Amino acid sequence: MKISLLILLFSTCLLSTEINVISVEYPPYMDSGRADKGMAPKFIKAAMDGSGVDVKVEFFPVKRAFKKFLESESLILATMRVIPPGEYVMLPITKVKSNIFALKDKKVLKIIGYERGLFRIENLLKGKGYRPVEMANYPAGLKMLLSGRIDGIQAVELTMKHFISKDLDERKNLIVTRDRPSYEDHAGLIAKKKDAHLFEPLLAGFKRLQKTGEDHRILIQDLQKITKDDMDFYLLDDYSLIEN
Repeated sequence: MKISLLILLFSTCLLSTEINVISVEYPPYMDSGRADKGMAPKFIKAAMDGSGVDVKVEFFPVKRAFKKFLESESLILATMRVIPPGEYVMLPITKVKSNIFALKDKKVLKIIGYERGLFRIENLLKGKGYRPVEMANYPAGLKMLLSGRIDGIQAVELTMKHFISKDLDERKNLIVTRDRPSYEDHAGLIAKKKDAHLFEPLLAGFKRLQKTGEDHRILIQDLQKITKDDMDFYLLDDYSLIEN
């Protein structure tokens, strides 16, 4: 549910000059190997340019990232679909599609890999009648898929396409998405409700980018390298806060 800035933000709060952002590896959204740390951190830092607020992005494995987020006054780059149960608010940046990837000639899918720590994805797969199997990360999952240990991988489409194009040889043409997306969601900065005041300078920065069209230009730089047919899906016209 989208909620008003006036309802959520506490204007009387003293804002920190530093905002801590916790992240996991989901290229091209978040990528510790890049100088700009991926298109989401790039977007955030552009929004904060000239504001006097420093944005610090730290990368962690999924389980550790969730633990640090829950124990500190911080923001996490994620989707509502994967975050542990709780009361949260999101400032969206873009959108994600998640689907099952499998080999073209695989007729029946039973055993599906999912990233370790994402118990909601595990439950999603169980609910659809699959047998979920943990994988350490996407590259490890691709090895499991190509060796026949699993039949498919539940994956964020842009992230899987990134690893397929980067890490695989000619076999990359054998890996395809199956049917329609399992789910669609927003990706962005998530705060615990009690920490919603952290969004105040970010919201102002996001609106500034939107006013000049820089918000879309920043995202398109990465999107056009991976997907061209449905780029509009990933571009937002509304950065209102979203409550779970």
